[in-house]
Amino acid sequence: MVFFLNYVIMKDMEKTIAKRLSERIENWKKSLLDMTKRNRLLYYKPFRVGSVRVTDELFDETIIASKAMRDLLNGETWTFELEYAEFDDELDGIEGQNVLLGLGREDFVRKRTKSLANIMKKDKLENDEKGLSIGYLAIGFLKWYEREDAEDETRTPLVMVPIKITQDNRKAPFVVALNQDEEIALNPVILKKLQDDFGFEIDSSKASVEESQGKNVDVYDEVMAMLENVREAVRTQVRWEVLDEAVIDTFMFHSLAIWNDLDKNSELVSESPFGQILAGAERTEVGIEYDEQEVDLKHRESKEDVCILETDSSQMEAICRAKNGESFVIQGPPGTGKSQ
Repeated sequence: MVFFLNYVIMKDMEKTIAKRLSERIENWKKSLLDMTKRNRLLYYKPFRVGSVRVTDELFDETIIASKAMRDLLNGETWTFELEYAEFDDELDGIEGQNVLLGLGREDFVRKRTKSLANIMKKDKLENDEKGLSIGYLAIGFLKWYEREDAEDETRTPLVMVPIKITQDNRKAPFVVALNQDEEIALNPVILKKLQDDFGFEIDSSKASVEESQGKNVDVYDEVMAMLENVREAVRTQVRWEVLDEAVIDTFMFHSLAIWNDLDKNSELVSESPFGQILAGAERTEVGIEYDEQEVDLKHRESKEDVCILETDSSQMEAICRAKNGESFVIQGPPGTGKSQ
């Protein structure tokens, strides 16, 4: 009788933990996926300073924007001077300046410089603090409507091309290059929106060109094929249109990768004892115990703990626990050597 009661109690406990974990996973997913109008990956609004439209006029030399994008996607770089041109001694009069600068060109280049500097600064800050790259060339925009009778259109970037903007010094030109550390892919947020709200399935095998990068293929053609794939998927929608537009901007959607992991592997998370603990279960409920014995630093030989940098006792304790294969979290205020 006692055994039966214990069995029932354990089964009820397992159901409670499973339900609690399922609810927690759903809350995690909701917090990761922003489908509100605040998300510029879904409801795009350009910044006043920090968004650069890619048109023929963007470039200092005479070049068609589509040709420039093909060059960039296939490994070449874009160079943008901080000023449109230097005045020549023979063109120092007003008439000469108008020929050299063109009407309004100087203001355009000044604004371009501010925007590129802003994008470069944001990208560097995110990379330094979080290890994230947020600089992108967005190629193609989907013009769509929430409802058939909606009057306001929504524009969403489609193909996200990771880029890096660099500058050797404050007077040097900006150089825009493809970021080879990230993959070129369709905007995952709009893919999720199209699937959930409109029932459109975009072939995942055609949602990125990661395998094409670095090979003898024209990446620009691959990107155009991705846009054509979206056109085909939404062609039955009245007033919807894939626009041949492009912008340089900053976007953040790295949390969606975590969302996809949770969505595809929710059962693995539910079965994991660590997942159950994160969901609020007690360690004893999932059968996990930790050896919390103190690390004896006094009796360790110094040759066992040779470090590249100077370490204090708390840092050495963390190193020893890591070498022992323990799992732990380091907490402490800024500037106390946690990263070191």
